[in-house]
Amino acid sequence: MKRRGGKTSGKTGHWNSLSQNLGRQARVFDDHDALILLKAALEREGSQAAFADRHGVHRSYISKVLNGRHVSDAKAIVRALGLRRVYVAE
Repeated sequence: MKRRGGKTSGKTGHWNSLSQNLGRQARVFDDHDALILLKAALEREGSQAAFADRHGVHRSYISKVLNGRHVSDAKAIVRALGLRRVYVAE
């Protein structure tokens, strides 16, 4: 049975139906995964120096990230890998 305006009687409201499709499909990486991606990028570039020159990052900074001293503050590396930092509720 149709109601006025062309809507069927069994449908939910407009905003309710829109809210069911919110969010994004995303891959979630932890620090270890990002480190693996960095090492793969370094292999593709050929060296830490080549990666640093291409992405405007200091070579010593890359070395510190690889040795675990600056993993939590690796904003420049994350940006160079084409990633972004987000927070996920557990």
